[in-house]
Amino acid sequence: MAFPIDQDAADQWMACMKLALDEAGLTDVRREFLLQRFTQTANFMCNVQL
Repeated sequence: MAFPIDQDAADQWMACMKLALDEAGLTDVRREFLLQRFTQTANFMCNVQL
């Protein structure tokens, strides 16, 4: 495992993605679609369980 990624790291990444969507001005169904996909990705990348 090159980089340990726990739930806290995934949550921090999600916060960054939400901020990026805010800055991009996405507020509709596209935002919800991307948030769902980002959440799936964040959860998939977790490789450390507490």
